Amino acid sequence: MRYLARSEDKEARKEFFEDCRKAASEGDLKDVWLKNYTSPEERSIQLKTILDCIKRSKSKRKPIPYGYLKTAFDLLVTRDKRQELKEFFEKNSTDTDLRERMVKWCLEHKEEDYAQKILLEDVRNGGSIRSSDELNKILRRKK
Repeated sequence: MRYLARSEDKEARKEFFEDCRKAASEGDLKDVWLKNYTSPEERSIQLKTILDCIKRSKSKRKPIPYGYLKTAFDLLVTRDKRQELKEFFEKNSTDTDLRERMVKWCLEHKEEDYAQKILLEDVRNGGSIRSSDELNKILRRKK
């Protein structure tokens, strides 16, 4: 598979990209697709494919394929579009790992108010001690 992804033959690369896109739309996300196709246009197609699969899974009340939320989050972060990232998070905020990743991202990007909102919600819902500790750190910094 790596050979096809790195092929000098543009037609073969394009065909392999499309095969991987189809597989991803059906819940089979291939690392080789994400690692070897990194142009802005390719990233945009990858993100759209993954978001569509997440949306379909939710509408059919099926579990979201493993790694799709993480990958979508990572692709949104690389695009550096904060509003899109926040909208994605709001739609998928029940995932614990995604919540932790969002808090970390918020703290790294000086979005403490948004991180505080997430952590406060976690604490109110009986969240972890870690959430409580992070919330206390933010509140102490804000005084």
